[in-house]
Amino acid sequence: MSMKKLAAIVFAGAILMAGAMGISMKLTQQRELEMEVADVPKTVTGQPEAGETKTLGSMENIPLYYDDEKKLLLPLRNVTEGLGGSVAWERDSRKATVSCFGRVLTLFPGEEAGTLNGYKITLPEPAEMINGCLYIDSGRLSEYFGADVIWNNESRQVTLKTGDPATPSAAVYRLEGKKGSRTYALETPVIVGLNDANFEKSLNEALAEETRALGAGYLDAADADGTFWLDAWADFLTKDFISLWWSGEKDGVLFCCAKNIDLKGQKEVSLSDLLTADSLEKIKSALGDRWQDGGFCLSDTEGLVLLTEDENGGIHPYIWTETGELRWKGSFREIAGTHGFG
Repeated sequence: MSMKKLAAIVFAGAILMAGAMGISMKLTQQRELEMEVADVPKTVTGQPEAGETKTLGSMENIPLYYDDEKKLLLPLRNVTEGLGGSVAWERDSRKATVSCFGRVLTLFPGEEAGTLNGYKITLPEPAEMINGCLYIDSGRLSEYFGADVIWNNESRQVTLKTGDPATPSAAVYRLEGKKGSRTYALETPVIVGLNDANFEKSLNEALAEETRALGAGYLDAADADGTFWLDAWADFLTKDFISLWWSGEKDGVLFCCAKNIDLKGQKEVSLSDLLTADSLEKIKSALGDRWQDGGFCLSDTEGLVLLTEDENGGIHPYIWTETGELRWKGSFREIAGTHGFG
């Protein structure tokens, strides 16, 4: 996900998987937080009772890193308030409401279901209540609030960089279905933070409807056993352009699909909309019969990804590596040039 870096938060010092740390912190300037970490004795305690949360010393200030899983958990209230946001906790419903940078996330400890700006979403990992403090996977800060999380394993430091609030955020909502011995679990993207609220709503409704239709079509296609699953990403996401893509398996065969949306024009676009005629000919020549005008996505890590179909019906990603070989049309040249797509 592409984000302009505006400010930084640094957690300095050793971040340990087990054991507690006391942290002193101060705001040094707008949206910048400086934290100093010092060792304190390890605290052992049980989980809080239902409807109750408690803070033990400086426990809610402790980032936790798990080396085996390469997973970083951040204390939700401490980090959110350090960024200038807020966290509200409802004891009876055990619901946390996180407000930051114009995004409102609701979640429940131990549950994947939540909402983002009122839209239903599915969290990849539930928030966790650890020693009375609510923790969230660091990746959710990147996806939902535009905070780029950088972990330096050698120095054991965490750096959070806030993003441009005008850049949209993306989450996913998982749709599931079953008919006889056929099942599907398909993720649909959820986009928030667009300038036009009506377009945002219609876009999310259209994405959800297309995903439901894809699942329903799969269940009705045959009576044989089978599974169909897709994970969704918005790897390239700016205030002007969104590139969505899905990757998974359909009855054991690799299946990918993509959708690219010009936010300025509020419409879906194809490669022929973006590239010059000469550039299209280069791609057609390279792919031959596997060429699909709408089968592509943009990735911050891979660049231009073309989707190609094999003889068995599988759809695979093909990374276009000829940097500088393609030319882009008009208003898309700035987007492409900034991100190295040709």
